[in-house]
Amino acid sequence: MNWLWVNGWGVDSRELKSLAVKYFPSISHTVIFPERLDFIAKDFDHVIGWSWGGYRILEFLIGVSEPEVLPKISLIAPFLAFSREEELGGKCSRFQVNYLKRWMERNPVAALEDFYQRAGVPFETPSVENGNITFWTSQLEAMARDKLDLQKVKSALEKSKVRILVGECDSLVDSSWIVHNLGASSIPNVGHSVEYFLKYVE
Repeated sequence: MNWLWVNGWGVDSRELKSLAVKYFPSISHTVIFPERLDFIAKDFDHVIGWSWGGYRILEFLIGVSEPEVLPKISLIAPFLAFSREEELGGKCSRFQVNYLKRWMERNPVAALEDFYQRAGVPFETPSVENGNITFWTSQLEAMARDKLDLQKVKSALEKSKVRILVGECDSLVDSSWIVHNLGASSIPNVGHSVEYFLKYVE
């Protein structure tokens, strides 16, 4: 079995992979940042997208012409827009995201520490030498701006094998909106951290 994990923003892929191996030791795991996903159908048995990774998978599904060939897909704490102004499942204001971008440019370690604390994500903060910091900073502009069309997402979900999980206490994602509009399952007493959801992934 081969599983593909599409990572959330600001988390080193090695951190997510260590969790995947811990919970699913008999499975081969690949972890990527949100990027081109057009290879997932032929290479993996299960694709899991967390947070910004879940957004990117939804974006990918809208353009898929043959959804029946896709593997099983699980989305953890996704949204259709990160900015709450769009009212598409995100809770952070555009001002907060742009502020975080400027902070990442000045002091990325402090910015990530603050983000982890506010999001309830208990990962080790990367060092300033981490090669991913430039990529994460560049992604914030898109996170503040981009959004998906709700009707197109619903249509794509109807044609695909997708399960969506959200945490009832998520500080970044409006779980009730995702449940109401995308048919997600809400996990009580759970926040945004991916580890909370792993016992529900199968």
